[in-house]
Amino acid sequence: MCTKEAVFSIIVPCYNVEQYVVSCVEKLQRQSYQGMEIILIDDGSTDRTYDLCLEMKETYQNVIAITHEYKSGEERRNLGQEATRNLGLEIASGQWVCFVDADDTIEEHTLEGAKSVFEREPDLDFILMGFSMVYDSGHDDVDILSDLEEGIYSSGEIAEAFYTKIPWAVISCVGTKIFRREFIDSNGLRFEIKYKYNEDGAFAVKAFGLANKIAHIKKANYKYLQRKNSIMHSYRPDGFQSLNCVISLLQFYFESFGVLENKEIYVLRKRLDLLWRLLQDEIIYKGKKCYLKLFEELSHEADVEYTCEKMQCMPNLEIRDKIRVFLIKHRWKTMTYILFKTLYFWRGVKR
Repeated sequence: MCTKEAVFSIIVPCYNVEQYVVSCVEKLQRQSYQGMEIILIDDGSTDRTYDLCLEMKETYQNVIAITHEYKSGEERRNLGQEATRNLGLEIASGQWVCFVDADDTIEEHTLEGAKSVFEREPDLDFILMGFSMVYDSGHDDVDILSDLEEGIYSSGEIAEAFYTKIPWAVISCVGTKIFRREFIDSNGLRFEIKYKYNEDGAFAVKAFGLANKIAHIKKANYKYLQRKNSIMHSYRPDGFQSLNCVISLLQFYFESFGVLENKEIYVLRKRLDLLWRLLQDEIIYKGKKCYLKLFEELSHEADVEYTCEKMQCMPNLEIRDKIRVFLIKHRWKTMTYILFKTLYFWRGVKR
């Protein structure tokens, strides 16, 4: 354990990240404020990740390294981000908590700045920041920020700003937030498996709904590495049910603060975009037969039918959305398949 009391707990889930975890820890050690514990949690890695975590523990007094327990003789298994982050929350001792993926990092003055804000606002529930997309391909970094002034906001004020001033990427990324641990524990906030593929988004929306005071810092403090083999760019089997749960949670959040009427178009479009993306992925990764089956299943989903009915009645709907709604509502799966393949041909995507 740490030799001095930690003010910040940085929870780092680790799964097969032997190329990144040492660099991650070394970068975190450069924080201008050093009152922190770095909790490395191995999730049953099959490479040298856990060995490197243990080496980091020996090298740095503020590093904790653990792995999921498993029974003797049982094959170690990958429990996922949800269970791994939850384990980190169980053992975190810091007054404030943040989450950093093992291939990412945070800007060097992040903790120092956050400490100053929390000390000025002792009943603050969490801080919202922006992030920077850092590409491993040599592409220039891209900052993703909210079009919102720095300051203290209520949950209702933040709800009003969703999508119009705060992009979903900032909302849903758990790394863009630093939480008061008491706020997390008193509300029983945890990552849940039913929101698989976007457990970050579900955790974040729940936090926004439960918070009383949120501080916004207009800085891209979280550094998010864009890897070609990242899970965000991979096939997601049975993705609609879990991802749609997050969309339903978002809808409930808007209802709770009385802003659904102005925000419903964002909820409906998000569901339509999800459906469209999953159908495209099914063609790319599984082929035409599986695509036709998935199209038939998803087009009969109650939420999908509701979305099409609502969107077709909306004025000033974008042409792209009108086409998508028409094809899904009338279940023109073969025509949609031809459209996808045509788009792939133009973009140079090969199957």
